[in-house]
Amino acid sequence: QHDGAIVLACTNRPDAVDAALLRAGRCDEVVYVGLPDQEGRLQALLAHTANVAIDGDVDMRDVASRSEGFTGADIASLVRQAAMCALDDADEVVAVNCKHFHKALALTRPSVD
Repeated sequence: QHDGAIVLACTNRPDAVDAALLRAGRCDEVVYVGLPDQEGRLQALLAHTANVAIDGDVDMRDVASRSEGFTGADIASLVRQAAMCALDDADEVVAVNCKHFHKALALTRPSVD
């Protein structure tokens, strides 16, 4: 019985979780959530770029295909990095273009092995 409280924990390193934490009565349900597939990465990219000026030359499907192994947080970091690359390129606000995403992809690594 519980008082309406549910505790949720997540990790990118399930191998590092102490077995005592997973003992019955402490953590009764373990749910594996894998990495997003290409469509999931595309949806994450679209969500994280919704309020970012994106140049028309950016093919988000291509960016999604190049981000194999990225988590949602990695994709958020990728978008921030691409925006920083755009800021570095100009004295004024410019749209993030394909070159910025390619540079960001070279600088951003997946956080999960």
